[in-house]
Amino acid sequence: MKFDRPLPRLVGLIALCLLAGLSGAATALLFLPPAINLDSGSAERVPMPVAVRLSEAPPRLPVVSVALVPKKSLKPVAGGVAVADGDIAGSATVLTSDGWLVTDKETFNSIIEPQVLLPRGAVLPPVQTVTDAELGLVFFRAEAKDLDVVPFGESAALPSGVTLFRAVSDQALASVVLAKARARPRRTAQDVVRVSSAAPERLILAGNLPREAGGSGLLTASGQLVAIVGGEPPKTGVVDEAVPIEAVARTLRDIARTGGIHRPTLGLATVDLTELASRDAPLQRSFGALVVSVETAGPAKVAGLKVGDRIVSLGREALDGNRLLSDLLSSYRIGETVSLAFVRDGSEKTVEVTVADTLATGSKKK
Repeated sequence: MKFDRPLPRLVGLIALCLLAGLSGAATALLFLPPAINLDSGSAERVPMPVAVRLSEAPPRLPVVSVALVPKKSLKPVAGGVAVADGDIAGSATVLTSDGWLVTDKETFNSIIEPQVLLPRGAVLPPVQTVTDAELGLVFFRAEAKDLDVVPFGESAALPSGVTLFRAVSDQALASVVLAKARARPRRTAQDVVRVSSAAPERLILAGNLPREAGGSGLLTASGQLVAIVGGEPPKTGVVDEAVPIEAVARTLRDIARTGGIHRPTLGLATVDLTELASRDAPLQRSFGALVVSVETAGPAKVAGLKVGDRIVSLGREALDGNRLLSDLLSSYRIGETVSLAFVRDGSEKTVEVTVADTLATGSKKK
């Protein structure tokens, strides 16, 4: 029996099969479900499924997010450890190896006698708590040492649309997409009066996370901690915001240094004319911050500012509609002197004002 060039045909057939198989395998490897088992590579379903590129998935990471449970739900087991009898109430994120953690204020306050439950069953009760009302977070210290931590990243460098990761257990990560970076906190229509203390910003997430995600850390693909989920009271039982790690780190440094939280202030309250210009209000359309009150003996009072003055710049940066006074103030240190320009009776004046220290809250030791 004679074959017509059998070898080239056979080789071509094998090549086609291999190409088809490799194409399917590549597609399967590039797109995985949102929860990635860090040990075996298997996946499990979690809310808000998002495609995760394998090349973007972080390597094996320390457990930076831990469980928060009510004290009464803990059941001791052999070996001096415990398990939770029921669902996990919330999450907290480890900030320092010697026991400082942070969680969402709403999460912490909703748990009766909250306890930290580590992956291997060790229980850590909080011994000191500090509530940051502006950030919407609770910082607390537990008697611990050698906790796993990850390095802090830079949320300011994150582009919109980047994929971040949060721990859903000690074995799995879920993907979260950043919808908008460095967004201002949401405000009600009536909330146009600003105190001059620096206002924290938020990261807006694409989609809603479950309430129990509040307090968990968001990681980059390289394993850096860039935000804490939550920071705003939930309105629908879900969360779609996160607090940038830069704001968290500043508060942590304040607590470590003084035991409380301090923020820069000018000692006045203003109405942001930029926001009012977008409303149907019968006011003059102009940029800047209109002074509506001045604290007695505060920095603004000492510098000579009065009610009715319109602040137009701080440190040579104009309030031109792109940034608020509080945005500019957040870049200055307490005790630093800065030039401030304002308009009074149609004339622009410039004064020197010293940034003061506002104690936002104190620490509570138990």
